[in-house]
Amino acid sequence: MAESLLSVRELRTYFLNNKKIVRAVDGVSFDVNKGEIFGLVGESGCGKSATCRSLIRLVQSTGEIVGGEILYKGKDLVTLSEKKMAEVRGREIGMIFQEPMNTLNPLTTIGTQLSEVFTHKKLSKEEIRQRAIEMMRLVGIPEPALRLKDYPHQFSGGMRQRAMIAIALAAQPELLLADEPTTALDVTIQDQIIRLLLELREKLSMSMILVTHDMGVASRMCDRIAVMYAGHIMEMTTSHQLFYAPRHPYTLGLMRSMPLAGKGIRLEPIQGTPPDLSNEIVGCPFAPRCKMACERCRQEMPLLREVEPGHLSACHRAEDLIGESFLKSKEVQ
Repeated sequence: MAESLLSVRELRTYFLNNKKIVRAVDGVSFDVNKGEIFGLVGESGCGKSATCRSLIRLVQSTGEIVGGEILYKGKDLVTLSEKKMAEVRGREIGMIFQEPMNTLNPLTTIGTQLSEVFTHKKLSKEEIRQRAIEMMRLVGIPEPALRLKDYPHQFSGGMRQRAMIAIALAAQPELLLADEPTTALDVTIQDQIIRLLLELREKLSMSMILVTHDMGVASRMCDRIAVMYAGHIMEMTTSHQLFYAPRHPYTLGLMRSMPLAGKGIRLEPIQGTPPDLSNEIVGCPFAPRCKMACERCRQEMPLLREVEPGHLSACHRAEDLIGESFLKSKEVQ
């Protein structure tokens, strides 16, 4: 049995918005094993990024972790002092944030921002500089010694993303949180970043949580995937099982709305919009948009349960989906 590096149990993170409580993460549980890439997928606003930021407690501005455990190598990060948490954040758990142009400091060179990661180590300025050059070379930035002096605006979108990855990996964390690392990149650069992350996972024997709304990226990169909706996990299993035998209507809907080059499969968008998380939700949060919903779905929130070995689904009618696959969608004539 695989050894767990991270165990999240009944995590709840709420935000205050216009005096309303937004239940962004509402009872989420999952494990990440050593050397594994674990995916969090779903539409925008479903709680993926909030879950990721909660793991390193970067929600304090308007949010709060109100319940649950985040067990990293056996210690609960929720109860750690901020001083102890600062020793974990960045050093043991690194994070690639969305939109590097908004995350990188525009007034500071890439070299300076990368070098800051090494300041806690007893290294000379030249040793820190060499470490920074090594990291830039590792992520494929050409002429790293020269580009240390560049500012973020002097890098292309792909190069800025590589710089963010270099900063996240500089302290050699055991767990990397990658929040939409390929968003807003063209397909060629996206492919390069995916290949880079997969190569670095192998080189550094690193675990990863990949946050994405792109089901194609998730299928290519992840060993296991959790599908999130309205702050809940709706389905969780291996990548292969999820794509070829989904057991939740929301998962199937996401797949059927995904374009597949050369497959001739008609797109079927999910009708409606996600619920307002500041309002109390009765029953399954997906029920108003679900063609399979019954009266029980509208009245009773389904529990995340095992429907087959290693395959969890939060759907009262999960068994009715046996034999379904997004590949069986109606083909364009």
